[in-house]
Amino acid sequence: MVSVKSETLDGLLLSRALIAPLRFRPANDRFTVARHVLAAHDAAELAIAGICAERGIPIPDNRALGLPDYLGKLKEHLHPGKEVPAKDYITKLNRVRVDLKHHGITPDANQWRSVAEIVFGHISTWCETYLKIDYAELDAADLINSPAVRNSVLDARNHLRGGRFKECLEKLAEAIDQASSHLFPIGIHVSAGYANAETALTLAAYGVDPGRYIALQRLLPRKSSLFGSHLSWDARQYGHEANWKRANGEFAYSETVNLLTRLQEAKPYPTPYLYTDVYKDVLIVKKDAPSVIVLRWSFPDEWQVTDEQPQFSAGDRIECRAVGSMLEAPNIPDPEQSTRPPEESLQVLAKDIQNCGKLKDEGVFAVIIFQREDVEITKEPFDWIDEMEGKGNPRGIRIELDEE
Repeated sequence: MVSVKSETLDGLLLSRALIAPLRFRPANDRFTVARHVLAAHDAAELAIAGICAERGIPIPDNRALGLPDYLGKLKEHLHPGKEVPAKDYITKLNRVRVDLKHHGITPDANQWRSVAEIVFGHISTWCETYLKIDYAELDAADLINSPAVRNSVLDARNHLRGGRFKECLEKLAEAIDQASSHLFPIGIHVSAGYANAETALTLAAYGVDPGRYIALQRLLPRKSSLFGSHLSWDARQYGHEANWKRANGEFAYSETVNLLTRLQEAKPYPTPYLYTDVYKDVLIVKKDAPSVIVLRWSFPDEWQVTDEQPQFSAGDRIECRAVGSMLEAPNIPDPEQSTRPPEESLQVLAKDIQNCGKLKDEGVFAVIIFQREDVEITKEPFDWIDEMEGKGNPRGIRIELDEE
């Protein structure tokens, strides 16, 4: 990671963003030359101001301080007997910029047609001389605060440079998924590979372009909801070779870095809690030995009834996610499709079971179906609610992970 303050790096990145697109593009007419002169001057001023601040050079609180003044301050405080590299050229550039901006005198096209490339080189020299960093290699990924997330992004960059575009996209997806636990403030959770319009609109409040966000998500693989960290591609949608191209890799890299750096500093605004953010369901068994059905996930992709017969007693507690169904056995409901309120249903399905003690394996791979009259449906807040009591909205927004 570049070893300068984040404010300095931010200024250098902005400087580079102004001038880098103009490199190797000599201007051939006076208006294009004029645009290049203005951009090169602004890039140089941003860079030299950042260098002065990073080196601790006192600058008067004067917004009229110009580019030559910064060069003078650098010389005065760091090497009084020697000029800053390229001082003469930059002074001429400043004069041309003043003539253009304040007097309408356009620059000489022959003299200034390569101004962007020349100034880029001078800024690179300053960054190497005074900060020991490579201006040409600066990357906004260096602003990512989490080492784990930043390393995944840098791995993606290496794949991109090596022409391994599928692997680049996979690493970007990994970085986004890591960010929810290692980078983003509590309350902001984004999962890679889900191009959800509501999420895109929510993130627009933090400066993320909704259309570009959706395009990014369509390019990425996603984690399986059942199989933990495994990334999978939907080959019948966007996960195929026609999309694993350099242009898409470069777009996805840029948008991922933008997403991560914007959201890591986000201050979630207050919004209503989802029930599932705040509460876990608790089923209280009302009688001994109620009749139940246990479903287990069976590979590759279906739920099956088992012969398990857990023995519940009155008063037993099952911590879970409770959903309802109006179907009776043998029409066993699909837990993933059951969305009725459990209080209004004939059957109550206990999903994501925790701390039950009656099943050998709990969690997402088991579902217990109770008759509604056999259980009392209650709820309890998660532990973090008590810990954050009185501290506002600790989770802020909730980013939904629904598919398109």
